[in-house]
Amino acid sequence: MIERRNQRITARLRRIQGQIVSLERSLATERDISVLLQRAVAARGAMSGLVADLMEERLRSLQASAASDEARAEVAEMIDIVHGYLN
Repeated sequence: MIERRNQRITARLRRIQGQIVSLERSLATERDISVLLQRAVAARGAMSGLVADLMEERLRSLQASAASDEARAEVAEMIDIVHGYLN
């Protein structure tokens, strides 16, 4: 399970890295600032998505060890809040 998670995270990081490289390359060739802005926003969104997934994974581990249904429900609510905020 951890190996699969690490492969998924590594794939996301490589996509983010590709977006950053593309943005950096564009600095030399792109005159339209809106294109640079779009690429920067896309990279930021990808990073936020990664953070949301990592936070969800941590919250789910807490949810699994929660002592009561109420605590599990509160963790589920936090997962929704995190996704709403970061996506």
